[in-house]
Amino acid sequence: MKHVYVIVSVFAVVAGNTQPVAAGEPLAESHPDSDWEWELSCIAWWRASPDAVRAALSAGHEVNARRKEDGLTALMLAAKCTRDSEVIQILLDAGADVKARDQHRNTALIHWAARGVGNFEIMKRLLDGGAEVNAHDKDGWTALIAAAAARRTNPEVFEILVDAGADINARNKGGVTALIVAGAHQQKPEVFEVLLQAGANVNARADDGSTALMTASMAYRSYQLVEMLLHAGAEIDARDERGRTALMWAAASGNYPTESIHVLLDAVADVDMKDVEGNTAWDLTQNNEHLQGTDAYRRLHDLSR
Repeated sequence: MKHVYVIVSVFAVVAGNTQPVAAGEPLAESHPDSDWEWELSCIAWWRASPDAVRAALSAGHEVNARRKEDGLTALMLAAKCTRDSEVIQILLDAGADVKARDQHRNTALIHWAARGVGNFEIMKRLLDGGAEVNAHDKDGWTALIAAAAARRTNPEVFEILVDAGADINARNKGGVTALIVAGAHQQKPEVFEVLLQAGANVNARADDGSTALMTASMAYRSYQLVEMLLHAGAEIDARDERGRTALMWAAASGNYPTESIHVLLDAVADVDMKDVEGNTAWDLTQNNEHLQGTDAYRRLHDLSR
């Protein structure tokens, strides 16, 4: 028996097609171009109304059917794309498997968290529906780590996940924690307050030796985060596998981290340490045109031997 995909019928309703897709018509045969197919599907769920979803289910479409190329279910696509939490609830009430995994082992909750922005009520309904807050994909990414990697994630997302029991120090296969990822992608101090207050290890190291202080020191306009991490006890002169410290990474960064350099120097970062190639922070500025001529550049010069 051929699978029937809810998403096809939803798109038909959204697009104004009064004739639903014929029962038994598989998605891959309807739209052979998989890239276009994915985009069309996400647009469909972004626009889909609760009535459209109800109509698709009433037509007898299997709520837990999977898309052949990636294993996504209707609930996963809705979590990725919809703005309406009622759509999520309708699917859950119809028996959607909230713990189902796609071919990369992502759950609907991980898909939602990776968006970074959206209706919090969607996440709450997934959790209330039995979503496993610490489920991880094939690379070890949990919803918390995924949320940390998405830009402009609202701090409340982290609060909800932590309150639901998220492992604050969970690591992906690269040994990266949510705090380390947040250093590179988040700019709101409130995000770091939530993570640190929940017990995030400020000196956790990824497999390559990187720390949250290093990732934050490289980021654009992140000096407040660097201050917070130092205040929380971050080891200022910790080295990664390349022998680099946070100051060295800031000196090499093309993200204009001049304020972060001042913060690190004010905290007495060691300017004479060398990486495995024999470079000091000052040496690394020589290939960084974004720093040359700045006060941070001159200050490093004056402090270096």
